[in-house]
Amino acid sequence: MIRLRFFLHLLVLTLALFPVTAQASPPWEPSTALESAPAAPPTSRILVQYRRPLSRPESTGRVLSAAEVQGLSHRAGVALTYERSLGENWHVLRLPSPLSAEQTDELVHSLLDDPAVTAAEPDILLTTQLVPNDPYFYSQWNLTAPFGMNASTAWDMTTGSPSVPVAVIDTGSLPHQDLTGRLLPGYDFVSPDLDRDSQRGWDSDPSDPGTYGDGIYCSSSLPSSWHGIHVAGIFGASTNNNTGISGISWQNPILPVRALGICGTGYLSDIIAAMRWAGGLDVSGVSINPHPARVINLSLGGAGTCPIAFQSAIDELLARGVFTVAAAGNSSTDVAAFTPAGCQNIFTVAATDSYGYLASYSNYGNGVEISAPGSSILSLGNMGTTSPGGDSYSYKSGTSMATPHVSGAVALMLAVNPELTYNRILQIFQKRSTPFPTGSACANSRICGSGILNAGAAVDEAFQLYYLKIPNEFEPAYAGTAASLNAFLVRTYPVSATPEPVFTVSVGGQAATINRTTYRGTYWELEVTPPAWPNGLYDIQVTINGIPYSHEKAVLYGPQTFLPVISR
Repeated sequence: MIRLRFFLHLLVLTLALFPVTAQASPPWEPSTALESAPAAPPTSRILVQYRRPLSRPESTGRVLSAAEVQGLSHRAGVALTYERSLGENWHVLRLPSPLSAEQTDELVHSLLDDPAVTAAEPDILLTTQLVPNDPYFYSQWNLTAPFGMNASTAWDMTTGSPSVPVAVIDTGSLPHQDLTGRLLPGYDFVSPDLDRDSQRGWDSDPSDPGTYGDGIYCSSSLPSSWHGIHVAGIFGASTNNNTGISGISWQNPILPVRALGICGTGYLSDIIAAMRWAGGLDVSGVSINPHPARVINLSLGGAGTCPIAFQSAIDELLARGVFTVAAAGNSSTDVAAFTPAGCQNIFTVAATDSYGYLASYSNYGNGVEISAPGSSILSLGNMGTTSPGGDSYSYKSGTSMATPHVSGAVALMLAVNPELTYNRILQIFQKRSTPFPTGSACANSRICGSGILNAGAAVDEAFQLYYLKIPNEFEPAYAGTAASLNAFLVRTYPVSATPEPVFTVSVGGQAATINRTTYRGTYWELEVTPPAWPNGLYDIQVTINGIPYSHEKAVLYGPQTFLPVISR
């Protein structure tokens, strides 16, 4: 009996039986390395220069009196603690808890209203800007600001976590001098008819034998891409080892999973199996993965709307806390017509160039969550044109290259905040990404996502949410119809139990009603009823002793119920 095989080449997927292919790589162009710009971390101290009356001459080392500190505390609206004198009437005062640069500026302006204060400013934190010693680091524009991912600032907070594996589902892995010690034992999910060895099928060897063409699924002149090792290198090449390039994550293990075979094609069913296995779910006939991934990188795709089976796998993984990051695709079209880019509950990544513009090949649309560097990306390669040869480094371009930047950022965020949810990560991306350049196609639309990935800002936000509990958290308290009671809870952490602080809350600039305030041992809980508004998102601001803690929180009013949403 003759079996009909249907394959579409290079990112074409219209039915569940059709293969998905690695994102193609347009020609690369040289790019220039750029310097990174650090973000200001929170500080718990301020500097004040105090004006002394002429009738009270004194040495420059004299400390402030308790009454003077109390007066400054009254001006600031928070209880300040005296630290030390710096001479020339400069003094160091400690805040009750670390505040962001924006919050500290507000407090400083309040102090400057005191006639006795000559000057006031934050006692800012100066940090190292961690720069690896890898010789090709300065050729990696994608890791540096302004339109790279600002990796050095993220590395000052974390270089990753060995307990957060990241799966790269692709063409497979290869030994490379710049991947030493980075790979976990993986698996091969390529079906026999797409494998070089038709007798192999699924097995425990995820190595890439070469994706060169055979004249059946693609042109026989097509050389091997070594796509999987290039993607893996962007995410996790060994860093600070005086060799080659720098990876985004220095410590998160890479789980190599081979699901794309001849010509870089793979069955949807094989890719779903690879995803399930990578995330620790059961796959018939295969032992459970002992190193389940928290992040799955899919630098692959094909034409067609999201299949139900694919969406089901994504949702099941997400329920286990496994995040899927997928390439938008390289067809200059809307991601709604691509898989998995058009699926829900994933991070779909468009590609930008070194100038911050959407790459000419990149897909776009409302389904894109964020953009990341994708053009002229230097990473790992191999000298072989068909079968594997010696180690090399190469430039590639495509949304395949953009995707591991986001996977790397998510891995770093999880290293400082393992409690992050999909929605919280998305909200951080929405508020902490780098804006697109003025005049670009993405600047005044949402077709390229919330902005360009800024890993430094995103990791900083994740760190603050987990360790500093700043800004305040907003939670739903009661659900009800528009005609009945609607209320939400506000948790405020940076204040103590006594004396009871003074709170005010506004929604969309309008005063809200505080029904009660309750101290819960480590935080204050406020029950708030907001003013009536039409459906939509509105900023929430909480003021504690005169200090605003808004941070662009938002409340969502629905036709039947209302639900507060963190949207910083």
